[in-house]
Amino acid sequence: MEEYFKFNDNLNEEVRPPDSIKKERLLDNEFIFQENSNPIFNNYENNLQQILEMSKNEFDLAQQIEEEKIIKLINNYKEEKLGKFETLKGQLNKIILFDRTNISIYENILSIIGMYEQNFINEYYIKNEEYIQIFNLLKTIRLPNNEIENLKNIIFIDKLYF
Repeated sequence: MEEYFKFNDNLNEEVRPPDSIKKERLLDNEFIFQENSNPIFNNYENNLQQILEMSKNEFDLAQQIEEEKIIKLINNYKEEKLGKFETLKGQLNKIILFDRTNISIYENILSIIGMYEQNFINEYYIKNEEYIQIFNLLKTIRLPNNEIENLKNIIFIDKLYF
């Protein structure tokens, strides 16, 4: 076993010396890009920035137009709601001064119309007796049929009390 672990000096002579150090340098990518590129893309960053800015301006303009349309629709909707009960409100405000026995019914009707016009409610549910009492009272007043029908589209009988 001793022979096996003996160091052989002849092996050291066969080892070659290390390679010399080489410095490698990559080619300049910008130089190659400028030589082989299309002249349209020479100012790539500036063009990209301009395109992004134009796109943002177009989006802002489209958004502003949409907002104006929505505001116009909302205003039309409000005007439509306000115009539905003009005659009814005027008549009830005049009658309240003279008919003191039914003042609470008139005030309830006016408050329901006011809440509807201010978009607090779209429907109002009441008991069957109150519903009959309101519309029997409104039949005694000369009012346009479309306003009474509009009021019937807001005031409903509550099924719990029916």
